[in-house]
Amino acid sequence: MAHEERGGGVRRSRPENASAADAFDSKRRADELIRQGQDLLVRSRIAAAQKKFREALKLCTSSVRARSRLALTHWLQGEADRAESEVHAVLAVAPDDVLALTTLAQVQAAQRRWPEAQATVEQALKNFYAAYAAGAAEPEHLANAARMLAAMDDDRRLYQLYRRCVRGVPGRWDATALTHMGLAAFNLGRWTEARWLWRMAAASGTGELDDVLDSFVFVLDKVEQGQVPPFAINHRLRDDAVAPGDQEPPGLWKVFSLRALWDSDDLDNQEIALHLLAEMDEPWASDMMFHVVRQPDLPDELKMKAAVWLLDQGLIEEGEPLEMHVDGRLQPVVIDRDDVYPAERGGQLFYGVYEPDLEDLLDEALIAQDRGDAEAAEAVYREMLALDPDHVPALVGLAGLCRASGREPEAERLLGRALALELALQLDDEAGDDAGPPDQAAPAGRARTGRAVDPSWSWDEALQTRTLAMLREMAGRLGVKNRWAMRKAPLAAAVAARLRARLRWVWQGLGDAEQAALLWLHQQGGVASLEGMRRFAASGPAAGFGADEPEVVSGPGPWGHPADVAARLEEWGLVFVGRRRDAEAPVAVLLDETRDLLQKVWGRA
Repeated sequence: MAHEERGGGVRRSRPENASAADAFDSKRRADELIRQGQDLLVRSRIAAAQKKFREALKLCTSSVRARSRLALTHWLQGEADRAESEVHAVLAVAPDDVLALTTLAQVQAAQRRWPEAQATVEQALKNFYAAYAAGAAEPEHLANAARMLAAMDDDRRLYQLYRRCVRGVPGRWDATALTHMGLAAFNLGRWTEARWLWRMAAASGTGELDDVLDSFVFVLDKVEQGQVPPFAINHRLRDDAVAPGDQEPPGLWKVFSLRALWDSDDLDNQEIALHLLAEMDEPWASDMMFHVVRQPDLPDELKMKAAVWLLDQGLIEEGEPLEMHVDGRLQPVVIDRDDVYPAERGGQLFYGVYEPDLEDLLDEALIAQDRGDAEAAEAVYREMLALDPDHVPALVGLAGLCRASGREPEAERLLGRALALELALQLDDEAGDDAGPPDQAAPAGRARTGRAVDPSWSWDEALQTRTLAMLREMAGRLGVKNRWAMRKAPLAAAVAARLRARLRWVWQGLGDAEQAALLWLHQQGGVASLEGMRRFAASGPAAGFGADEPEVVSGPGPWGHPADVAARLEEWGLVFVGRRRDAEAPVAVLLDETRDLLQKVWGRA
């Protein structure tokens, strides 16, 4: 029907339903834009999808479908406030909209608004199940419902969602939703279904979750094989998803640590993974350490660190045998503070107690300085000096930080101590036993022979008269672990304990000349002039030992010139060179304690 207007002699006419036609066309174009946006969302192209939904709203400002999806894109981009604003605009006109409710529940859960989130979840699920029969859910709404339940760590309802809407239903489902459903199945002990869901997720996704999914399947296999105790994985799929107030780290941390424990070829990385696992929730962490010590395909060093952790936690008693897989077989192993060794005591396995590594701490301090975090660097340097007050790099590094912050007096004190330690170390390095008679020796040579020494001292007391550098080299010879992490007194005690436990092994490893010199010194009552010991080594019975072989001379170190037999014995902590209070000439001393123990070794030889 036509409509006529008259004016100025001009006749005009237009269709009566032109407005309705324009509105219909706008809605059709808006629906097409929404469909395109949904396709982009499936391919994880969030920004492009958001643009489509905005264009749809320009064409049809009242479109609930466009606005609820726009809210979802804001949420997926981390814009919680904008997402919630758009959601409330939708719910004002469509209070039962499933997509808006599931998005709102995720926002509330992320902000720890648990009572509100729980109420929203109840309403969203009620509307979801009312809207869709079993197996007929719209993939987009199903995916967001799964994300909502994952945000609440609601494994039971998430597994029910899978059973009702995915199992046995053909279709291409969202990879993230399948991943969360797999986690729910794993946490509920449904391992076969978990593996199937993760494989489906890998086949359905864009590849961005492949490493995560491979790790999930790897850990599931370890759990099924009994190599890892069962545990629950929370639903935070980003390894940086940590928020204030979290009671536990993202589940990925535990999963990736477990995979690194077995898959990494780098022992340092495996140790880091073991440390992270030990920091996880109890009692799982303790159970895990008991599993680690029995694994044949893990390095023995790693298993010993797990054993020491169990000892430190009071989960095993010192001296109590612990069944471990070491040295290629399952055997009882005794865990002691100083040593860890096979229970039958006849083997050669010795392990030191795990302690912080000063070299790792130094790297940490330098990294903190590189990123400009002086406060963190200073804290690490001070931690290093608490472990070893004579650590020169830590003294110098801390002095630099003090000077940069205007603390000149402390900087000068630290630098002075570092310089004094360096000079002392140089004196030790330059001290030679071949510098001629004592009265002609250089001051550097007298520095070594001028230390006090007494045969009645215990091994611990005598070792504490050596420098930290000497003790560290000695500890390295004896296989003491983490010698760089120990202060002087504990290191001296650790070396003494190792010498007592392995004296027979040390004696057997000495050359003929060193063995003859020790026997001669024992026959002298344990004390002889250094010059007399040199003359014996040069012309006595020891000179004939190994005459057809070149003399084995240790490399340079804090001991001066180890071609001297006394110096070589001093390297092992068997002989101590110095001055007694009642004599001016330097002497070589075999401690009373050492003589007693050597006699027992010789008696069994």
